[in-house]
Amino acid sequence: MFHIEFVGAPGAGKSSVKKGMIRRLRQNGQVCLTAEDALLSSLKTSRDDTVTRYLLRVLPSSVGRRLLDSLFVRSKYGFIAQNHFLSDASGSLEAVFASALFQEMSPRGRELALSRFLRTAATYQAIREQIKKAIPVAFDEGFFQRGTSLFLSPSPARSAIVEGSVFPYFDALPSPDLLVVVEADLGRCFQRLESRGLPGRLKDAKGSSIAQFLKDCLEYVGHILKWAEKRKGHVLRIDNNGFLPVAVKELSNRVLDEVKRR
Repeated sequence: MFHIEFVGAPGAGKSSVKKGMIRRLRQNGQVCLTAEDALLSSLKTSRDDTVTRYLLRVLPSSVGRRLLDSLFVRSKYGFIAQNHFLSDASGSLEAVFASALFQEMSPRGRELALSRFLRTAATYQAIREQIKKAIPVAFDEGFFQRGTSLFLSPSPARSAIVEGSVFPYFDALPSPDLLVVVEADLGRCFQRLESRGLPGRLKDAKGSSIAQFLKDCLEYVGHILKWAEKRKGHVLRIDNNGFLPVAVKELSNRVLDEVKRR
């Protein structure tokens, strides 16, 4: 697969930009999959779990999508994919455990963050093993974005984000073919969160804590950009403060160019 990963603060518009990009690419004749569609396709072709493969082949696609998460988490294939990833990239989990930011989280917070990370790991591995190299797959909750739940919390007592707490994690991850950083000012992010509803870990937070968490997310994204610059990673920064179609067009053209080079 051609691995595209989106990062940005909550409310920056990652999902909107991703959906627009996929729609525009398809209009230009380029196949592009969401992570969910790619996982569904992978499960339908996997040889490691006959029962899950059969169920997804006979069920209507709409039903299969609704059941995808619960089927994958409980499937033999999901377990195998997770173990394959941890065998190949065990350093990522070690880096999480070693981070002071992760250690400061509550036991329940660590448990939830790790379960999400392992779900991301299994999904990525399953897709990588089944999807052809030239097909773009877009993750808006990939490994780099997942770091916001592994290392950040609304708690004001959290330590400062430093390179030593997050760079080892970045170093151990599978590098995306294109890292898309979606940027928007904090006021816009806050408004979008209010209009669509706060995510679970922010539901009981006060306005000042939410604002601080958004600032922390921007600081975290800044560390991703520093890391990518040092590693000469393929990064595209998208300004989503203005007219969305402009951002989508810029991104789609970049993806088409990158895929053609392959």
